[in-house]
Amino acid sequence: HPTQNDLLDEVRYKLAGLVRSTPWLTWLLLTKRIEQAGGYLQTMFETLPDNVWVGTTAENQAMHNKRI
Repeated sequence: HPTQNDLLDEVRYKLAGLVRSTPWLTWLLLTKRIEQAGGYLQTMFETLPDNVWVGTTAENQAMHNKRI
């Protein structure tokens, strides 16, 4: 049986294909776990495409200071 990580990897792979096939769109990828983003973005893309922006959420000032 596939694990949750396997399913997430499959979704990310499909999303990466969609992003690459739509260079005229700007994609805003948001995450609560910005510290993990570098790892999975490198898996999704050899180089981050110009049409991708990455952002994170911050529920309060302390988390903003930590994440940003």
